[in-house]
Amino acid sequence: MSVTLTLEVLAKYPNAAFVETGAYKGDAIQLALDAGFRQVVSIELNPELHRRCAIRYAADVRVNLWRGDSAMLLGSMLSDLGDERATIWLDAHWTDQTGGSNPLYAELEALRVAGRHDHTILIDDVCHFPKMGYSKQYVERTLREINPDYRMCYEPNRFVAGDILAACVH
Repeated sequence: MSVTLTLEVLAKYPNAAFVETGAYKGDAIQLALDAGFRQVVSIELNPELHRRCAIRYAADVRVNLWRGDSAMLLGSMLSDLGDERATIWLDAHWTDQTGGSNPLYAELEALRVAGRHDHTILIDDVCHFPKMGYSKQYVERTLREINPDYRMCYEPNRFVAGDILAACVH
């Protein structure tokens, strides 16, 4: 499994829907299904990775796979959920597909301007924040601009303790 998110962490933040930015090989999609999410929405920028995930999950009506830029489409992805509250997984690192840029800033801005502000947000790769040009304090402040009632905590991923920043209202 290539995803750093674990079933134990995901189980702490249940909602009706799971939304992910960066499907990669689709392992987080499977993890969300295993965790019992009724609806799973994921987006992938890379056409070949998107194609592979589309084949892998073609028969599962719970999975809605988008292709494109998460920062540009995240608001639409969330709108498609209707009244469902989501657990949102932002795998906060850059790739060759993003031209070396990090989509986290733009993804957080998309969440800030979205109509609903009580989704649970999980952000991976906290240990890489300084290399990406931002601090934990900046990200926490931005999350509080989305919802001042967010409670923040740090969860372990598969490899590093405290490497997932979790923001939730419950």
